[in-house]
Amino acid sequence: MNIKEWRIDSALKQKKGLHFILASIIIWILVTILHLTDLPILTKNLYTFSLQLH
Repeated sequence: MNIKEWRIDSALKQKKGLHFILASIIIWILVTILHLTDLPILTKNLYTFSLQLH
């Protein structure tokens, strides 16, 4: 088994980190929506911080 086969095998097994990418997209969409609201900046920061902990 050469390096190219290992790379392909690893990519198939890990699905290229698809779950991590999708989770980060969801979190960033929530942060964007939160910061588009009219809440005070300190409240936005608190909610953003609590989103990042999950």
